[in-house]
Amino acid sequence: MNTNLNIEDFGVLLADGTKDTLGEDYSVEYKEVIKNNGVVYHAIVIKKNIENIAPTIYIDELFREYLKGRKIKALTDSVVQFYHRCGAGREVEVDFFKDFSKVCENLSFKVINLEKNQKMLSDVPYRQVVDLAMVPICNVKNRAIGSGNIMIHKRHLEMWEISEEELWENVFEYTHKASPVKAVKICEFVSDKTGIPFEDYLDNVMVVTNKEMQHGASAAFYPGVLRGMAKDFESDLIMIPSSVHETIVMPSYMAGTGEFTIAQMIREVNDKVVSDEEILSDNAYYYNRAEEVLSIFSE
Repeated sequence: MNTNLNIEDFGVLLADGTKDTLGEDYSVEYKEVIKNNGVVYHAIVIKKNIENIAPTIYIDELFREYLKGRKIKALTDSVVQFYHRCGAGREVEVDFFKDFSKVCENLSFKVINLEKNQKMLSDVPYRQVVDLAMVPICNVKNRAIGSGNIMIHKRHLEMWEISEEELWENVFEYTHKASPVKAVKICEFVSDKTGIPFEDYLDNVMVVTNKEMQHGASAAFYPGVLRGMAKDFESDLIMIPSSVHETIVMPSYMAGTGEFTIAQMIREVNDKVVSDEEILSDNAYYYNRAEEVLSIFSE
């Protein structure tokens, strides 16, 4: 074993071995996949020539096994077995995506950090809100590959012959239906996640996400959501970005002072609890209900 092999060389070696095992009817390539916040994963992509789906198999854990002494042949066999078990022989119906009238009812959006994702956003018709980017997506449910989403790029607008304005009009119209809001008291949220009863003394602290609780931080930015919560609380709001999957929203009068400021608390959680890929922002936000304006919260 060559212990000086880096993960890029390992990926190419693994792709070549997988190609040799599968044969000429397949194309196999190594690639780097840039995820949210610039986090890079390493993968090989396998495509059978007669199929329209190309499963992506991440190899970072396999590389760690290689460095511990596992042979490249055994790792190649693992990749081939995984492909045959989970990715082979599957077709995905993609014709619907060419017709915007079929796409629009599945439109939604996710929110990500603007500064950390400039490269990924360069070809995306995003909308900025404070220090975040709202990214349009199409939710997809398929029996072969399960649930997921397709990020919408500018080239898709050309295919559909629509403008960015038309896209976002439809996103805001259908997002409540495509990915419904889920807002629960924080005590209920923690109890559901941990199975441990949580005393209900934070009655006005809410966790806002979507029904799937995936990329659910966007739900707080749906049209009318913050306005409705501010009306219910009869107060301006503080919104804390827990992760890309949920936010914490509370009346502004609950933002007291203490040993740590809210901003310090967010940075502490982001540094020690939230994975790099799931960090949304180091800032909290203030919603002024009279002006219906969201801004970065300054303590």
